[in-house]
Amino acid sequence: MDKQSEVANLPSQVYSVFSPKSGTVVGFIQWLTRSYRLGKNLCILDVGCGPGKMLPEYARLGWQVVGLEVDADFYAQAVQLAETLERVEVQPGGFNDIKQRAAFDLVMAINGPFAYLLEPEAQVDAVERVYRALKPGGVFFLDIPNLLWFLKNDPEPPQAKKSIAGQMIQHEAQYEYDVHTATFTQINEYTVERPNGKEIKLCKTDEHAIITYPELVYLLERGGFTKIRSYNSYRSRRAAPLKGKRIMVAAQKPPK
Repeated sequence: MDKQSEVANLPSQVYSVFSPKSGTVVGFIQWLTRSYRLGKNLCILDVGCGPGKMLPEYARLGWQVVGLEVDADFYAQAVQLAETLERVEVQPGGFNDIKQRAAFDLVMAINGPFAYLLEPEAQVDAVERVYRALKPGGVFFLDIPNLLWFLKNDPEPPQAKKSIAGQMIQHEAQYEYDVHTATFTQINEYTVERPNGKEIKLCKTDEHAIITYPELVYLLERGGFTKIRSYNSYRSRRAAPLKGKRIMVAAQKPPK
């Protein structure tokens, strides 16, 4: 038996435990929709929905939800979850697979999916596809690592230990920067400590484009977006200049 199969969809379980808390994120997203006066009965697209951790929360708000996920393990878990929910569906793919037109009130990307687009052409295409997919007056929200902050502060890579279904998981990471390609790579190693003393290892490498806030604003304005606002955390309730580890940006497609 493959070691990874000893724990059902281990990558999805690990992601859910080590990703941001859903309540804090959903509370911010709900506030954001009110601040842009989007109304209540929304249709939203969650790009990079992962294993679907946030999908039930959005469904509870009465929203029509489409999740988009490119990772095979996350997609399988999200589809399984969506089958138990009303008004939720999950589709395979990422930003560059969006084909809808004027379909959504909100398109969002939590926890960095936009930064996985390493080429400028892919970033431009993504912004154009999101713009077409939004209804007039719709909002695009994205959250990516502020890698200039990382370069300036040179923080130690994260180490943490958490429990999943009674099993302890140790997370250790390494950082690598490539100044020639302007990319940042985080190499993650997860060690699952089984009750019988055996260990399961899971390694995941995430490569991100180093995108600055001015570059992001340029992409959004070039794509036709207006009312661009930045935020520093999911506890924020006011737009402010960026100063921390995340670049969190909202922008609006102009109403007709």
